[in-house]
Amino acid sequence: MASASEEIIEKYLIPINRALSTFEINTPLRIAHFLAQVGHETGELKFSEELSSGAQYEGRSSLGNSQLGDGPRFKGRGLLQITGRANYSACETYLKTLPEYAALDITSSTENAEQLAENPELAALASGFYWARLKPKLNAVADADDLFWVSVYVNGWQVQENPFFPDRPREPNNMRHRSLMLRRAKSALGIML
Repeated sequence: MASASEEIIEKYLIPINRALSTFEINTPLRIAHFLAQVGHETGELKFSEELSSGAQYEGRSSLGNSQLGDGPRFKGRGLLQITGRANYSACETYLKTLPEYAALDITSSTENAEQLAENPELAALASGFYWARLKPKLNAVADADDLFWVSVYVNGWQVQENPFFPDRPREPNNMRHRSLMLRRAKSALGIML
C-alpha cells in the first residue's frame, strides 16, 4: 500500500496479522488477495468506514436492517466493510468468543458500531470474519488466484462502463485498482508474477 504512511502501516500491522492467523488466511496467495482487497476497500488504509451516510441500506431486509436508522447505524465499517444489522450481529457473536471481547457491544448504538472503524484490531478482526465466515468461499478462490471471483465476493458486481474484463458482462467496481493492489501484494510477498 504505497500511499500508506509508516504510522498507518504500524497501526494496522499487528491487528491484520492477528486476523490472518485467526481466520486461516495463511498462505501467500490468501494473504496477497486479502491485502489487495483491504488496500482497495480502504483507499490504501485511509478509510475504515464507508464514506456514504448508509442511508442506501435503510430498510434492506437482505442485510437484516429492520429498525428505523439501521442503514446509517450499520453502514460499512472495518477494513472490508461489515454492513447491515445481521452482519454486525453475527460478527459481534463471533468476536464475543474471544476472551478479550466477551463483553463487546457493536449493535446497541451507532457509537458502539463505530468501534469497527475506530479500533484497528476490531477493524481487522471484523474483516477476517467477513472473509472467512460471511464469505466462506474467499480462501478457496484466493487459493486459485482468481482476482475476479475474490473481488465479486468482496464487492458484488454490476455492468461497468469501462470494464477491466471486456468479455464479462458484469464485474466489481474498480478492477484496475484491485489488480494493481494484488500485483503489489504479490511482489511484497515474493510471489512470482
